[in-house]
Amino acid sequence: MSLWRADSTLRERMGDFLIALSLALFPLLPTGFTYLGQWRPWALEGFFLSVVVIGIILLATHRRDPVASSALDVSGEPVRLVRLGYLTWLIPVVAATFIGLMERSPFDWAFLKVEAEGLLLRLTRPMNQVTDPFYPLRVGLIYVEGGLAFWLLSAAFKRTNQPDRRIHLAINGCLVAIGLVSTLAIIQYFTRTNLLDYWVRANPELTRSHSTLDDPNSLASFLVLSIGLAGGVACSAGYRLADLRRSAGPLIILGLASAALVTTVSRAGLAAVVLAALVMLIGHWVSERRSRVRTSRMIRRGAIATILVALVLGATALIVIPRRDSSALPTTPAQAVLDIVDPRRPLDRNLKARLNIWKAAVAFGTQEPSMGIGLGQFPRLYALYPDSDGPENAHNFFLQVFAESGLLGLAGFGVLLGTIAAAFRTGRQARTPSQRTLAAWLGLGILAFVLTWVTGHPLLNLSNQLWFASVIAVGLAALKPR
Repeated sequence: MSLWRADSTLRERMGDFLIALSLALFPLLPTGFTYLGQWRPWALEGFFLSVVVIGIILLATHRRDPVASSALDVSGEPVRLVRLGYLTWLIPVVAATFIGLMERSPFDWAFLKVEAEGLLLRLTRPMNQVTDPFYPLRVGLIYVEGGLAFWLLSAAFKRTNQPDRRIHLAINGCLVAIGLVSTLAIIQYFTRTNLLDYWVRANPELTRSHSTLDDPNSLASFLVLSIGLAGGVACSAGYRLADLRRSAGPLIILGLASAALVTTVSRAGLAAVVLAALVMLIGHWVSERRSRVRTSRMIRRGAIATILVALVLGATALIVIPRRDSSALPTTPAQAVLDIVDPRRPLDRNLKARLNIWKAAVAFGTQEPSMGIGLGQFPRLYALYPDSDGPENAHNFFLQVFAESGLLGLAGFGVLLGTIAAAFRTGRQARTPSQRTLAAWLGLGILAFVLTWVTGHPLLNLSNQLWFASVIAVGLAALKPR
């Protein structure tokens, strides 16, 4: 018995170390070390597949401690709910993947045999959105890998005899990743080292850092979610002097993530944090069971304050940039933010020509309302759309899902978001005050992350898929009753 326990303890510690190391390292891999002047596009995919194999082995060899309680664990209900949400979404995703594949390459053994050569290696690298017949498979795999990451990580938190230690190390691994990514973003902003050529050509005067992520907007989505996690860890420790000392590390990381968010010059990311904070404050006020009169008064005051802030920003834009032409590009983060409320700039220019893209997404979705045009098909078809500037994604993830997987895919995706919201609401209503604080901050981060989907598509990148799944799994594990 003592030998079995010793062997089990060793496997437990190996699992704890693997989880923490994986969460700390994988956010450094999406661009294959381009921030160091190297290009290894297969790095993240190869790392993830290796971790999956090792993780399955460790989970399969786990044996429950015979002296542990055999009582039914009802605390895992939120996790099971989110797993059901992922399954509900991935079913139409798989169907839309086959539709996309068949639309690109009708069933022909000779053709498939030629194109399938070197497919495994191609799946680990960026694919041509228009010409590669297996691009829909690449997109579908990204979605499936997000669900797989959540399943493995949530299972790892359950199949352990010391869950508190594993959760603590996993949170620390996430915080290390946030600190490293944020620090690199700040350094990149001031040194202008290894910036993406696309963004430099688009506006040579404006520096937009992407750190280790795929692009500045992906980094912004990563950071708004990270702010929720880091803020929750920092503020859940308490506000006494001893508590503040203990939370000094998370507070520093929260500051770094906030500063790094500014360096992305992502107006969607900055606006998402502000809007998410307002929504969470209103929700907290309503949940306190205030009287209807006081609640309606608070909502009116909040609306008036929002309007006043918008007017102040608009007036500031008119004063600070009185002679700027509406077609002029911003050169600083402040100008980029003020451009949003500058009344002299056309709406479509502020949205960077997204209106035509959104119009195309609605048109494609209504053509095939049930199952959509097929996964990965939007960039190829949009290249042929009137007034198109070439292959593009929808720059609105909800419209992307509707166009490529129809109402069934959109409904499945809505179920996933609903299960996540229900799971975290359960965590916020119960447990200790520190867990309620953590749940509130995580809710802010998740809501801000979702709001970035209105003008972007971070879940089309494997990096943000894995980060989203990881933060949800870690957050739900941390909210379990002790």
